[in-house]
Amino acid sequence: MININCPQCGRPYEFDDARLGALEKCVQCGATFTIQRQPEGPQSAAGQQGGYAPPPPGFYPYPPPGYYPAYYPPPQPTNGNAVAALVLGIASLVVLFLGFILGPLGIYFGAKALREIGNVPSNSRGLATAGRVCGIIGTILSALIVLFYVVMIVVFVGLASHHPPHMQYPAD
Repeated sequence: MININCPQCGRPYEFDDARLGALEKCVQCGATFTIQRQPEGPQSAAGQQGGYAPPPPGFYPYPPPGYYPAYYPPPQPTNGNAVAALVLGIASLVVLFLGFILGPLGIYFGAKALREIGNVPSNSRGLATAGRVCGIIGTILSALIVLFYVVMIVVFVGLASHHPPHMQYPAD
């Protein structure tokens, strides 16, 4: 006779020697296992096979999808306003002539995302802050560029007004 316990729930079973190697289903937990002889005495199968024991049936070394152990919290969803703030802030740096529009929008969406996040730890906080900073820098740079062009137009108009209206060129 072969005495074996269910590897899933531990329910004891007794089978004839002729059933050695056959598959059996546990009536208590429904687990399927192979009928095999278990080692006698306190020594386990790992001790008899040089320190290696095959994993029990149904063993999976990684947690199932959607399961996170207590020491590893599940990822937080990314705030959409934080992503919009970062995209608009970077765009205000790249397209400086639209910085007056894109920069303030990046600042607005970054502030809105930070209000939505509050004091909860989130990965979106860095995105929102980076979007606000890029929006501020883009707005300042676009203001400086517009100011530069205004100054240049004033200077050129001023220089053009100091020349006599009719210049005479020497004849050929």
